[in-house]
Amino acid sequence: MKSISGLFGRCLRSRGLSRCRLRSGSLPAAPRLESLENRCLPSSQPAVLTVVPPSFPTDALHFHTLQDALAAAVVAHDTVQIEPGAAAGSFNDAALAANAAAGDTTITTDNPISATQIVSVGTERVLIDAVGPAAGSLFQLTLHNPLANAHAAGTPITNQDTLGIANTVTIQGDSNAAPANVPSLEVWSGTTQVTLLNLNVSRLALDTNTSGTQVIDSILNFVRENGGGTGNGNNLITGNLTTANGFVTLTGNTPGGAATADRIVSNRFTGGARMLLENDDGTLVQGNTFDGQPFNGVAVSVDDSQHVTVAQNHFSLAGGSQDKAIRVEFVATATSAVIRNNVAATNGLGTGLFLNVGNGAQFEARVQGNDFRGNVLGVDIFGDGSSAGAVDLGGGSAGDLGSSVGGNNFRGFTASATANGVFAIYLHNTGANATVLAQNNIWSAADPNTVVKDGTHNTNTGGGNPGTGLIDVGATQLTADQQFIQTLYNQFLGRSGSVGELNLWVGALPNIGKTGVANAFLHSPETLKTLVDNFYLQYLNRPADPAGEAAWVNVLQHGGTAEQVIIGFLSSPEYYNHATALSGSPHPDANFIQSLYQQLLARPGSAVEIEGWLTQLPALGRSGVAAGILNSAEARTDLVLELYTTLLHRQGRPAAAEIAAWVNSSLDLLSLEVQFAGSQEFYLNG
Repeated sequence: MKSISGLFGRCLRSRGLSRCRLRSGSLPAAPRLESLENRCLPSSQPAVLTVVPPSFPTDALHFHTLQDALAAAVVAHDTVQIEPGAAAGSFNDAALAANAAAGDTTITTDNPISATQIVSVGTERVLIDAVGPAAGSLFQLTLHNPLANAHAAGTPITNQDTLGIANTVTIQGDSNAAPANVPSLEVWSGTTQVTLLNLNVSRLALDTNTSGTQVIDSILNFVRENGGGTGNGNNLITGNLTTANGFVTLTGNTPGGAATADRIVSNRFTGGARMLLENDDGTLVQGNTFDGQPFNGVAVSVDDSQHVTVAQNHFSLAGGSQDKAIRVEFVATATSAVIRNNVAATNGLGTGLFLNVGNGAQFEARVQGNDFRGNVLGVDIFGDGSSAGAVDLGGGSAGDLGSSVGGNNFRGFTASATANGVFAIYLHNTGANATVLAQNNIWSAADPNTVVKDGTHNTNTGGGNPGTGLIDVGATQLTADQQFIQTLYNQFLGRSGSVGELNLWVGALPNIGKTGVANAFLHSPETLKTLVDNFYLQYLNRPADPAGEAAWVNVLQHGGTAEQVIIGFLSSPEYYNHATALSGSPHPDANFIQSLYQQLLARPGSAVEIEGWLTQLPALGRSGVAAGILNSAEARTDLVLELYTTLLHRQGRPAAAEIAAWVNSSLDLLSLEVQFAGSQEFYLNG
């Protein structure tokens, strides 16, 4: 799904990932935007413990090591903040020559300990000095728990390369700086409600029976939730950047146990980073972006998990014949998933959605409102040898997951391409009686049967295994008008409309035309609510609170424009305070302006450009500078080009005259979008 919020909310598509939390708008009657930092702490205001550089003095609230700060953080929801220059990520690694007896809580030695890692003593994990003592100095280890067993002198210590967390705390990088480096973290078994904010973590492990961990606005490489227990889950991963070839794997509770209900929302997985869910029942994967070529060929894999929802994600994979944007697979236990309103593209070389049924009696998938263009196979259904499971691509009866209304977009799949193995839907490895319903979808082909492969249609066309069973596309198809309305639902509401809803809008077409319907649609309360919700996710990396959502919708309903709302976010005091993370300049106003270039133009501003705006800042104010960059020809050109791509699906660059006409028009951003969505080109290609 693309909209104004998606086009200008570049938090998840630029290095300015976590600098979009705002406190207040500048428009009249605009809502107060709640501070993310304050939301991490309960109203009782627990202590904030700070790790400071070695040159700073220490006291009851300031420490030189993360170990010391964590040792003092004994109250639930205490916060440990890491200031720039503090030794947050330096732990130690060595063999301890100490004679530790069972029950000890402190071990003292004068052997030198080198820097970089954490150590394990006997069966107990131990945090040690983050700075690392000088050679020959006295070194003291304080254990979180007494030793269960004696530790013999000279016995090697196991290297864990990890900072262990056994308290309910918030660990956050300095809110006015780039993410703090903490190489490796482990949330120990039984620990709950840990919050990790604005950190750069190469490895994060959530032990069995941990829950409620929140990872927010951080840079991640490898995240693993260890399953097999009964108390895993309810973790939130949001607003993060997972780096090239990174991996988030979440394994839930013992099969048949309580739902894990993890939430992975509004993150960016870049350079082939990927995600795997195993026994992770009840999990939500929503609003994330995936690019590059995944290391194992699959961007999101759902294995042996029930009631998983994968919704409103955008996949733009580099493309390989084995690439799959989404895979849902039965391996050993019951599997069920709702796959809705995603854009799943593999550069025309791979598969949008792969369903590996495995066991038809224990496999269910509801698929609706997804855009499957840009793939060799839109949907690939591999049966269990006889059954296709309970797969519903439109028109099925209500099952455990409900029923699909269809609305999947298979435009671009043509009968002529089937000879090359290009199919909208491919059903194989089933018995002759297996049937998959795929009704009320969006097609370019007048007869959808010409672009599917099963036991009746294109059975041996295009190479590969023969098609089997039957894909039932319905006796009649959505009319061109119904398909037009459905694309509006998919693009702007992030959901698909029922046939009844489509017909209500179709009835308005003769009177107000396509542009009139598009205008009414984009200014409807539901659309504006969706727009505001997307602003919250894109700029604040959190769901909208009801009061804030209502206030911003009210602004738009009473003449406010999308530009005014965006400027309200970008000129707020909280945004200004966070903007220093986007630039190395020590000048706060220069940092602010540089951040606007990153947010609105997706590029750094040159020294000349920054200096030019600095000279105008006293007269224009921050809102004026934000407005100047947002309304610049460059920003509007970027918007227009993206509208051509996301709404009209143009393959080549539009003519210069076309671009200039829109850029130089007096239309505001939402009005521009209305014109594109109401065009005949969108009607046919949207």
